[in-house]
Amino acid sequence: MQNRRYTFDDQPIYLLGERACGVRGYNNIQDFYVIRKQCLDTGTLFNDPEFHLSGRCVRPKDICDNPLFLINKTSSFDVRQGRLSEFWFLSAVASLSLNEKLFNRVVCDDNSFDNNYAGIFHFRFWQYARWVDVVIDDRLPANGNELVNLHSTQRNEFWLCLLEKAYAKLYGSYEALHAGMSCEAFEDFTGGVSEIYNLKGVQNNFYGLIEKAFERHSMITCFKNEAAEGLIRIHAYSIIKVKSFQIPNKEEKLQLLQFRNSSEDETEWIKTLNNKPQVWHKFLENEKKLIGLTVEHDNEFWISYQDFIKHFDRLDICILSASSLELEKDSIKCDLSLFEGQWMKEFSAGGCNNNDETFHLNPQYVLTLESSTDSEEHCQVTITLIQKNRRTRESTPPQFLVIGFSIYCVSELQLQQKPFKKEFFETTHCHHAVKFTNSRRVTDNCNLSAGNYVIVPSTFDPNEEGEFVLRVYSDNKHTLKEHDKDVEIKKVNPKIVEAHKVEKLFFDAANSNQEVGWGELKIILDSSIPKGK
Repeated sequence: MQNRRYTFDDQPIYLLGERACGVRGYNNIQDFYVIRKQCLDTGTLFNDPEFHLSGRCVRPKDICDNPLFLINKTSSFDVRQGRLSEFWFLSAVASLSLNEKLFNRVVCDDNSFDNNYAGIFHFRFWQYARWVDVVIDDRLPANGNELVNLHSTQRNEFWLCLLEKAYAKLYGSYEALHAGMSCEAFEDFTGGVSEIYNLKGVQNNFYGLIEKAFERHSMITCFKNEAAEGLIRIHAYSIIKVKSFQIPNKEEKLQLLQFRNSSEDETEWIKTLNNKPQVWHKFLENEKKLIGLTVEHDNEFWISYQDFIKHFDRLDICILSASSLELEKDSIKCDLSLFEGQWMKEFSAGGCNNNDETFHLNPQYVLTLESSTDSEEHCQVTITLIQKNRRTRESTPPQFLVIGFSIYCVSELQLQQKPFKKEFFETTHCHHAVKFTNSRRVTDNCNLSAGNYVIVPSTFDPNEEGEFVLRVYSDNKHTLKEHDKDVEIKKVNPKIVEAHKVEKLFFDAANSNQEVGWGELKIILDSSIPKGK
């Protein structure tokens, strides 16, 4: 039975090292509560044997008199980046802290420097369809008494640098975080589905897409490449509000976005933008409050949609499922499905659809989309393919395969063939194919009509082995099923059942040396041989 300490909203939490957790590379199971009790009983502080760091490390109690785990959640926006390029990680943390339930799932509320402190902390991350509990000690990399990685500007607050250490342990090292992307951290913090948009040349209805994402309670972050002294520095900002309203006595609509800066630095372009005369600056304070144009923190600011498109380069949206939020499922119109699978050499690793002779060997999944209830003819479907266990402590830097997926339309009649054979793919046009890439995840947004489709996830080259998770998200109801041969369960041979009965009769009658006399043997034979045979 699952320990209630390792559940959240009735969802199981697995321990790093458990075979069932799905994360490779850790063989020793670490139970936070068991280890903490052992340390308290022996009066020792925890030293993590599973995640040894080279160089100087300090515990928080060694560099300040009153270490605190968490002062308040808003302090996440007052941080200092360390030696790593953690902007992508920081942007995801900043968005995470805006949602209390999501934050409490990742940042465990029984972490403390006061009650039962034993130098041990734990955090939870979504990994390949499961939530995993990661245990760490509180020894942090330092230069003298100064922390060298991500940390709060509050010298005695440590949740942020401990969270980063747990995340680094999950992927094997701090160095493994060099190659990260915010969309990956979004998914690891929430279990949601991330989408990435290049803001150069976006369509006219893109503001509507942002509005819809905000209504879904999505996590939204945008990025700007900023040149400074000949170097390109990437800044990340969370979008926390989306507002549009009619300008009095004018035909056009004012479209605004509220941003929160996730670092302590305020760049010159923000200062210039805030000093630029804007239509809404003329509104009285009570008018601003009435329409929701308020600013609660110094690092928040409003900009117009036009300025947003002009100044920013990329937008990341993480779509959350109803189970991730404190909302009724009916209040979020979404449907999320997933399957785990594996590419195996000479068996299920057929490569992309350029490989005519082997493509059909790949795993196949049938997506059935129901008709939309609104006026839209097509439904938007987000498909994500994640390759598992490629960024681990055994592979630094991560060794990602080149992966992607292809989509084919299928009829009800064609569905009777399981799985689809070589001839099907030779005669059926590929409806949609994502661009193959060597990254942890590949995501694509497809506009599909109601009907049946087969999704074929694959590596680019055949006979490359790996594990994967396929996820499908849509506003429309849908089903996702593995398309393989049906496993037939035959009736048990009654003779086999009778053999088990005879075996039981023998062991019941035999002595300690498993011997029977002629009398016991006669009883066994009389009981096991049907009369008249």
